[in-house]
Amino acid sequence: MTHTYKELSNFFEMRLELLAKKLNYSKSNILVLEGNEEELKNLYPDVYANILSCIHNRDGRSPMEYARDLVSSWIFEDYMVQKFHSLGYNLYLSGKDKERVILPNSKVGSDSDVIFKYDNHELNIEIMNDYSNYWERYNTLDLRDNKFDKLLQTNSVLLAVSLINRTYSLIPINEELEYRYIPYHKPYGGKPAYQINLKDIKFYNFKIDDIIENLKDIIKRKK
Repeated sequence: MTHTYKELSNFFEMRLELLAKKLNYSKSNILVLEGNEEELKNLYPDVYANILSCIHNRDGRSPMEYARDLVSSWIFEDYMVQKFHSLGYNLYLSGKDKERVILPNSKVGSDSDVIFKYDNHELNIEIMNDYSNYWERYNTLDLRDNKFDKLLQTNSVLLAVSLINRTYSLIPINEELEYRYIPYHKPYGGKPAYQINLKDIKFYNFKIDDIIENLKDIIKRKK
């Protein structure tokens, strides 16, 4: 069982396949969460082929572990969207995988996960979760490949959520951040990464209404 599936199950206090059914996820996504590789391969060969094609994104995980992590992370994104909407705010999916179909490697993009719309302004948000207390142990947060550059170009904000600590931080991606480029990063299977120094970045108790208020403040400061 991967950290992603386990910690999100703990966060939601239920098995993710049960939550996915409530969210009307496809049968293929349910099979991925269940780890039912044989049935997935037989019933959804195209989806299974897409999973196998994503060698670059796996970082040492097996194909099914990668797929399970991916679908698990979608559930958290959809949870955030629903919570914002329940409080009267517009957060919507914007990534290449917003249709919740596992894409082949050639179509996997680096667009921001969601967009927050408020007061006629839009803010690109990348949601990143820490499932293993890595950020607190090392005081760093790693973004793989060219993700940092993409977020920089789009004036995005990183919503960093520590699932274990139930804390979050909103980190505007700009040149003022203390970061460094790592050409060969072992945790990402030897692929390059940008590492953000967290020593001066504060984390707060995870509360949706607090996140919304802080996002509104970021938009007001950008005006």
